[in-house]
Amino acid sequence: NIHKCGKKTGLAINPATSFETVKSILPIVDYVMIMTVSPGFAGQSYLGYIDEKIEEFVRNCERYQYEIVVDGGISKERIKQLNHRGVKGFVLGTSALFGKGDYIQTMENLRKL
Repeated sequence: NIHKCGKKTGLAINPATSFETVKSILPIVDYVMIMTVSPGFAGQSYLGYIDEKIEEFVRNCERYQYEIVVDGGISKERIKQLNHRGVKGFVLGTSALFGKGDYIQTMENLRKL
């Protein structure tokens, strides 16, 4: 058992994967990472229709005791928006971090959001 070893569990959800598809394993998951782009290519735009899926996972996070992380097209504006909706973690790349200048300063600014 992963938890007995002091480790956390996670589940990555592709844009096409529904809440209902993974609902049965959520009781053993600590983190749910929702992909907001189709995985595999950097620099893709955030898929707006994923907002509804994020809302569904947020509505259920207390019931199943997991935290939500998002990955794909995560700009600083998107961080502000999703943080207020209950998303706890953000995987950063092209949209918010790469090519934005001094990484240390960029990260400090993003943490203030």
